[in-house]
Amino acid sequence: MQLTNVREHNLGTVLNTLAAGDSPLSRAGLAQATGLTKPTVSRLVDELLSAGFLLEHAPTRSAGAAGGRPSTPVSIAEASVVGLGASVSADHVAVNMIDLRRHVIASAETPLTRAPTPRDAVVLIADLAAQLLAETPHTRVSGICVSVPGRLTPDGRRIRSAPNLGWDDAPLAELLESAPGLEALDVSIENDARLVAETELVNRRGEGFVLVYGESGIGGAVVVDGDIQRGANGWAGEIGHLCLDVDGPQCRCGRRGCLEAYASYWAIAQQSMQAGSGYISEFFAALEGADREAAIERIGSSLGLALAQVLNIVDLPTVVLGGYFRHLAADVAPLINAQLDRHALAAEAGDVRIETTTAAARPSLAGAALRAIQPIFDAPAEWIRRFEG
Repeated sequence: MQLTNVREHNLGTVLNTLAAGDSPLSRAGLAQATGLTKPTVSRLVDELLSAGFLLEHAPTRSAGAAGGRPSTPVSIAEASVVGLGASVSADHVAVNMIDLRRHVIASAETPLTRAPTPRDAVVLIADLAAQLLAETPHTRVSGICVSVPGRLTPDGRRIRSAPNLGWDDAPLAELLESAPGLEALDVSIENDARLVAETELVNRRGEGFVLVYGESGIGGAVVVDGDIQRGANGWAGEIGHLCLDVDGPQCRCGRRGCLEAYASYWAIAQQSMQAGSGYISEFFAALEGADREAAIERIGSSLGLALAQVLNIVDLPTVVLGGYFRHLAADVAPLINAQLDRHALAAEAGDVRIETTTAAARPSLAGAALRAIQPIFDAPAEWIRRFEG
């Protein structure tokens, strides 16, 4: 490893250690936690302090220490550098701001009564981002990542298809890069379910699971030993378009019999003849009586059948339900398990675990913000140069 790469790695190690901790650490404490030498840690801390990434606290003396010099703890400087996460859905556009502690320090959203066009979504994102940045005028921004319920082109620049938004071949990166206030930022775009999976991995490191995420449509991800599987085009895990019946109802993607045509918000709203208004999650919360029973039966049975096919291929022990499926988990889990018992080979090895996402609210938005701030941890020295330049 070249010296520049070693320095970059070590700076990132110090930042990650402080970001993961609950309290400030002295230079000696950082050396012990990271395995780096005390002189090396001292140089790295001084560089990060000079860049404004860290904050130095008042000197303290360890309990019971009779003499010697007091230590000076350091911690991540609040809001010194932030990343912006954004999410686009059929019922809202939201933006949040995350700092180097990986804490959300501000958020804003606009509810929608219909899915936005790509241009409208970008205008809303830019307006919300400007609102948040105006509240923290002295901070520096690493970039913005936008979560979208759709398939991206392999270069990550365009939305190839987002049928529940009505988008087809949308040049989203180009639109974002030319939006007022965003033009100077690094821009990235990602599928919403993939970002939810990244958020889950914060608390499920090294695990394997199938994620199913209900939002504008039904997204998914396959995670093997902590690695999210992408596939040749980046579409691996698109469980929403797994075909349950070739002669089934038409899906918004244009095909027939997709899981989305049975268990998505729009399919359930159509079946119950309740158009729904406001947030998608509120639609399910408002269902009652026969409509709710029918929705639970349809979602649980169709989702279980789809998962059985997926688990027969990927052989993973856990299913994680997110989005509106998270709120329906207690009701649909028995139906899912019944289908797994009938159709999944995994059932022969014992029960498949049905769990819910660890992030309760807007996990794709949280994942987008984490993606936006991560480059600072990957290449701190490069970002110090960029900010100073």
